[in-house]
Amino acid sequence: MLRYWRGLAVLMVAVMLAAACGSTDNVPAAAPADESGAEDAADADPGDTDQGDTEDVASTTTTTTSEASDGGGAEADPAEAPVLEVEPDPVPEPEPVPDRAFYVLPPGNFGGQVTTDESFDQLPLYDGLTPLRGDISDADLEEFFLPADFEPVGATTEEPTGRDGTTIIYDDFGVPHITGETREDLAFGAGWVTARDRALLLALGRGPARVAVADVPGIDAFRLITSGQSFTPSDATEALVDAQLDLLVETYGDEGEQIVAEAEAYADGINAYWEANDVGSPPVDAADVIAVTAFIGSIFGAGGGSEAANAEFLSTLEGAFGPEAGRDLWEDAMGFDDPEAPTTIEERFEYGPLTGGEVVGSAVIDAGSVISLDPRAPVEGSAPGLIVDATDDAGGNAADSGGGDEQAVGLYEAAGPVPGIEASNWLLVDQERSEQGTTLAVQGPQLGYYYPEIVQQLHLSAPGIEAQGIGVPGLAMYLLIGRTEDYAWSLTSANHDVRDVFAEQLCEPDGAEPTRTSAHYEFEGDCIPFEIFEAGVLGTPEGPVDISYPTSVHGPVIGTATSEGRPVALTRQRSTFGRDGLNLAALKAMTEGQADTPEAFFEVANRFEFTFNWGYANR
Repeated sequence: MLRYWRGLAVLMVAVMLAAACGSTDNVPAAAPADESGAEDAADADPGDTDQGDTEDVASTTTTTTSEASDGGGAEADPAEAPVLEVEPDPVPEPEPVPDRAFYVLPPGNFGGQVTTDESFDQLPLYDGLTPLRGDISDADLEEFFLPADFEPVGATTEEPTGRDGTTIIYDDFGVPHITGETREDLAFGAGWVTARDRALLLALGRGPARVAVADVPGIDAFRLITSGQSFTPSDATEALVDAQLDLLVETYGDEGEQIVAEAEAYADGINAYWEANDVGSPPVDAADVIAVTAFIGSIFGAGGGSEAANAEFLSTLEGAFGPEAGRDLWEDAMGFDDPEAPTTIEERFEYGPLTGGEVVGSAVIDAGSVISLDPRAPVEGSAPGLIVDATDDAGGNAADSGGGDEQAVGLYEAAGPVPGIEASNWLLVDQERSEQGTTLAVQGPQLGYYYPEIVQQLHLSAPGIEAQGIGVPGLAMYLLIGRTEDYAWSLTSANHDVRDVFAEQLCEPDGAEPTRTSAHYEFEGDCIPFEIFEAGVLGTPEGPVDISYPTSVHGPVIGTATSEGRPVALTRQRSTFGRDGLNLAALKAMTEGQADTPEAFFEVANRFEFTFNWGYANR
């Protein structure tokens, strides 16, 4: 399984020093007039009589007096002598300062089960950088980071693939520099590299990634991987993945077809490596790329979905302190518009406390009434239509299974907040605010410390692509974070509200009084049944467990509660459900260099539906 080898902190730091053409950094001061003239004379052709040079030299001399114009040779009165004002020679335009970009990925870029020198060779760099904190010199950048300048570092080794159009060069730090004669050749090479350098992640992640696609309630796909648990998807779950391939083409047309073709070429590269090295893994295909995209979104692009927990908290406070005081305390705790919150910019963005227009149907959730669904072993009353034998003591729910158990089996309280990782950061400085007149960016996406790392360093080069940075094993034909020849970018988790919880009013078709186990709910005036979704089989230390759960028109059931005494089923709807693969279009465009202006960057970033903040630096 993956080894978590430290606390959560900065995984990768990218520094982009992108200079404006008007920068004066490292430009010598203008020479005095006589030196300038001598230099021009020395450099000029003796037969050159171009007046431009003469005027340039003369214009550097300032005259304060002149001889009398009567030819008598008498000295002119300084008080009456005209002053000839000659403009100084304009300062020449300085040469642009070369762009510089650096990154570091501890412990190292190779993540195989059998470690090599490249598994840990970036750890000394990171350890040397950490104690410096804010006292980092220009020399430290060179010493403790790797250059991201599209060139291999140190000695190189070519990795044969058997594909004529694909060239892979590994450098001294195990960073692959992949060149493709075509885009498919490049994607093939990226797949080959992923199979070589992240075999363990591929083996552990393919099944759990489908948990993210299906939004299985209460099970954290990332924790399944870190605990080494398997998940075998059902045909119904696999159909959800396949439908996204069709949606890519439907949404983006020719570009969508290109994404699918490059995903297939990427999968071909993985399969080719396995075949060449006698790895007995089932072959991958483009659907695996879609599933991994959903997986990344579930870890770092999650947000919202806490409505039931928030509503229950409000009822608890109102019960303890009264309706008015309780709501005041609740609004203060929610931090809707907190004047005490620290800010780093002066411009305000007016996000209302209750966004999305007029509030309708905001349900009250009674204090202490929420029961989360654990789809492995659901308890009585945690889901509609579910009857549990009272003698069956194998059940338990995520809320009752201690924190250690939740970590081990990949559970979280289904009706509570969706798990996420926080504390990514960046520092962006524009040209006007930097001492050197350059655009500066220090970007630290916090992905945690693992071996193998959950991302990988790559340099991608093909028609329409020249980019270097980090990619995600499983979709590394494009970069997640990195640089092109014109700009650099990074991401942080934004935690925007892309999930909503619905309180489905339970009912009985015959009009009887509903209970938490009622198998029907009200929708548009009708009492309709929940559907049961068979997600697949989860491998646990105790053996395989069939995972199934009810779903409504809004999404999977995550638990039940009461609202003013009436039983309701809680369901969660995600805005990106069934649309995860569409996010590949934004990563493709960023990797291709399409975001070469701020306006183009906004257009590209807005194609990314996961909830991320984007940091962007362009010279």
